Amino acid sequence: MSDMQLYLIALGAVIIAAVILYNWWQERRLSQDAIQRFDGPEDDALMQDFPIDRDRPIAFDEATIELEERYEARIEEPAPDPEIEELPLEDIPLELIPENTLLSELPGVRQEHQVEEASPPQESGFKLSFPDDALIAPPGIAVSDLPSGMDEQIDLIALVQFDAPLTGAALLESLQPLPGFDKATQWCGRDESGAWHVLDRTREATLFSGMAGALQFSDRSGALSRECLRKFQLKIETLAEALGAESKWRGMGDPLRYADELDQFCIDVDVMVVFHLLHGGNGPFAATKLRGIAEAGGMKLHEDGTFHYATESGNMLFSLINHDQRPFTPDFLRTAFIRGVTFQMDVPRVMNCLDAFNQMVLLARKMESSLDGVLIDDKQQTLNNEAMDKIREQLRIIYAKMVARNITPGSPSALRLFS
Repeated sequence: MSDMQLYLIALGAVIIAAVILYNWWQERRLSQDAIQRFDGPEDDALMQDFPIDRDRPIAFDEATIELEERYEARIEEPAPDPEIEELPLEDIPLELIPENTLLSELPGVRQEHQVEEASPPQESGFKLSFPDDALIAPPGIAVSDLPSGMDEQIDLIALVQFDAPLTGAALLESLQPLPGFDKATQWCGRDESGAWHVLDRTREATLFSGMAGALQFSDRSGALSRECLRKFQLKIETLAEALGAESKWRGMGDPLRYADELDQFCIDVDVMVVFHLLHGGNGPFAATKLRGIAEAGGMKLHEDGTFHYATESGNMLFSLINHDQRPFTPDFLRTAFIRGVTFQMDVPRVMNCLDAFNQMVLLARKMESSLDGVLIDDKQQTLNNEAMDKIREQLRIIYAKMVARNITPGSPSALRLFS
């Protein structure tokens, strides 16, 4: 190897060593500069420890402490009432049920009556001719023996006893003309064997020893009016005078006051359970499939365009209508797609309303699953099991209140009152 080559190798080694040394020095300088940039000043007050004097007491606002304690006391669970806690809901005495238990705000519940501002109860000036707690009837008519269609709980009843038997034709003629009444009336005759019959043309030849007239105190349109009561009273008195007969009234004190009280009771218990089944993510469902599920569940399509679920005796329990209000018809159900349906149960008109409700929920859940729908209430809130249980509690209370009033839900008297 020549001297020139040795010099070049040595020069290359020096250059490489110089580059390495320069890079090390540059890196060290930059590192020190970075430390100086990010280190805070030694006497920065914000970086110093906060001095705490442990011998100095810390003062708190006593009013704030008391306020917090009061709020904590408010959110504690109230102690249960032992009188109610130990009883199942259906056995709770009515006096222990809060007055505001029946709320139309409950999910799936509608108030049927339009609740208006309370007005002072009206008085008729017409007083029954016997004490409120007595039941007086003319001689020959048993106190407990009334026409089956009349009910002292909801009717003002007049009993007329004849001195001598009269034909049905004579009675019908004496009744004419009947004035216009804004509440339902009934007219029945009692034959010589003691049986009651509705007075109509089929009984013109029947001999009657007495008759009964009844005027209904209330219905869903409201309470008995003063004018209607006056017409009924005048008709009975005129009839008795014309026939030379004796008349007696069956009722409970002042008729108008009682009618107002009965109407208020009806408002309190007159609710309808309503919920809707709307289509889900798969869109509107086929009406043919809806009809199949409804009929398999025991519902039948009626001429009013509604599916009804009824007992064997024909008592309606609940209904299914088109959510769009269009009546269901056979032709419509063969081709249509439906966006939703509505279940309805008119509570005071249904016997065993709790059983009927459970059957309605069972069918609704079946449709919800099969049609890929969703059950909601009028406020568009999903009806879960908790919401259904609240409705059941409402139904138990309504049933208890009506039975306590001797007006059984679904009975003939209830069907007349809630119509």
